Amino acid sequence: MAKLLQRHRINRFLVFLLLSIVLWGLTTLSEQYTRPLPLDVVYVNISEEKRLLDPKDRPQAYSTLKASGFRLMTYSLFGKEVQVDASKAKQIEGYRYALPIRAVSYEIGQQFPEDVTVSLQEHDTLFLQLGVNLQKKVQVFANVSLSFRKGYDLYREIEVVPDSLWVRGPENLVDTLRYVVTARLEIKDLYDSFERPVSIVKGKGQDQLEFSQGSVTISGEVGQFTEEVVEVPLRLINVPEGEQVKLFPEKVEVVYRVAFRDLKSVSPSDFVVVCDYKEVEEGHPFFTASFQEKHPVAGAARIKNPRVDYLIKKNEVTRQ
Repeated sequence: MAKLLQRHRINRFLVFLLLSIVLWGLTTLSEQYTRPLPLDVVYVNISEEKRLLDPKDRPQAYSTLKASGFRLMTYSLFGKEVQVDASKAKQIEGYRYALPIRAVSYEIGQQFPEDVTVSLQEHDTLFLQLGVNLQKKVQVFANVSLSFRKGYDLYREIEVVPDSLWVRGPENLVDTLRYVVTARLEIKDLYDSFERPVSIVKGKGQDQLEFSQGSVTISGEVGQFTEEVVEVPLRLINVPEGEQVKLFPEKVEVVYRVAFRDLKSVSPSDFVVVCDYKEVEEGHPFFTASFQEKHPVAGAARIKNPRVDYLIKKNEVTRQ
């Protein structure tokens, strides 16, 4: 019983002690204090033609506040934002502007309750960078990685719709921008045509840029291909008058890759393979055959053995 009574007295004492501390704190915090406090500046009233070049730059205006302990404690813990009219800033040079604190001290003071007295450093100056808002059209670069099933390939180049976008933002960023890039599109074991929406990715330092749209459509026509071989007669060009040249061989094999659907549209006459006599004049011991013409759908066409030997007849004299 004595222990229970003693515990009850201790608890009552602790309650009274806690109440005393709370009352003391309330009394102390309700009194007026003066202390320095940096204010976080947020620029407003920026014209549509202008743009903050570095919106992450959060300047501070240094002030001295006279307020209750409650308010000062709140401002110290959570900070205090004040809006500042950027239209009052004056250009120094280029993108740099200056805004004297005395030009905005009244509007800053109006953003505090009546029981708070704000004193600002009148000789202080805020500096900011303002640029012109530019807009221009730039190319879209498709970041694509495709791998195909054996025997399949793109029938034509991939298509990006739209292939260019309007970009709007600060002049220092837009001026140097040449293209925008899509997110990476990777497709494996591809054997059929495809169409995918892909988002546009902002690069490092491009957060302030605005795109006319956030994504594009990337598509590709895929077909089955085969490799064909045809025999094509050789032609000799730039031969001086009076000279006769015999070629060995007189025909070469041309290897080309073609889609199955175009197979019947390609014939040996679609390829023109030539040897240039200028190689002889330059001292080459043989010709290197090359294409003068080839069918547009015959991809990766190559001459199987481009070396061509020759025999020249001139004024009844034979030399090899």
